[in-house]
Amino acid sequence: MAGSARCGISTPEEELSLYDLGEGIIKARAMTAALFARLDATMIGAVAIALVVLGMWIEPLSETYLMGVFGSILGAIVGLLCSPYNSGEKALFKGYEKLVWGFLSGWGFTKINSFLSSREQVAVLLERPVLIRGMYFLSWFLLATLAIFVYRRYYGR
Repeated sequence: MAGSARCGISTPEEELSLYDLGEGIIKARAMTAALFARLDATMIGAVAIALVVLGMWIEPLSETYLMGVFGSILGAIVGLLCSPYNSGEKALFKGYEKLVWGFLSGWGFTKINSFLSSREQVAVLLERPVLIRGMYFLSWFLLATLAIFVYRRYYGR
């Protein structure tokens, strides 16, 4: 047996053990991916529940939850656009990227600049309810972006 292994010839028992080893590695990878998918989903779900509970202390509730819904919808769109499955989606998403940057650099930045030029309007942005709702929006946005990106990049194929 030792001589046959040195010559590059393996016995049927050795081939079977290599096949079993390869199959075991594939199963271990699948189990690891499933475990991390469950951990990711659990973590994202826990953060989502915490955000819903946190939103209960910000009055009025309807405006607060509306900001959360809006943030999660925009976050899901961004997560989707950041993780194309194939080259066709990548080319399609490049077109959307140009459209969004064109909009932001033209109309969006002009409106933001004119809004921030007034001290009264800046003072309104710095009021506590507006800041809290802004952070609530941002939290849902980032959570949805992360959830969609991780799912599409690592588990969705």
